[in-house]
Amino acid sequence: MWRPLRTAFWPSPLTLPHSQSCSKAAARQRQLATSRLDPSVPVISPDTLAQFRGMMPEPAVREIYVAVVADLGKRAQSLEAAIARGDAAEVRRIGHAIKGGCGMAGALQAARIGAVFEELTFDADSNHLDNSMALLGDLRAAARNLERMLEADFEA
Repeated sequence: MWRPLRTAFWPSPLTLPHSQSCSKAAARQRQLATSRLDPSVPVISPDTLAQFRGMMPEPAVREIYVAVVADLGKRAQSLEAAIARGDAAEVRRIGHAIKGGCGMAGALQAARIGAVFEELTFDADSNHLDNSMALLGDLRAAARNLERMLEADFEA
């Protein structure tokens, strides 16, 4: 059986540019297929929360996050419909809105998931729309994390 000679002078076939781009594409697919909800990322930015608490009473701060949770629920439904239709532009638009709204409120987990939706590319050869359903589950989990934080840390 013939085997390629691999020495310091000969590059491994896996180091060729085409192989690298294929490896990167495969790694991207694996990332999309796994959860993007990082448990080390706080549900809410402590700095943003401190700023809100310095500017307004606790019930007003709570109301901001109640509104974010409600908005995430509506946007998750819209995302699900856009994914089902294969409407990539709408998926990216909704992802952008989630990233922006949650980012301004300091809802870090949800903002990160929104950014991933915004960056997704869709073409005939990819299964990113299929993977988007798993990502949608991550968005709903981020919203549940925010709800649990509201119940634990804010007065009703």
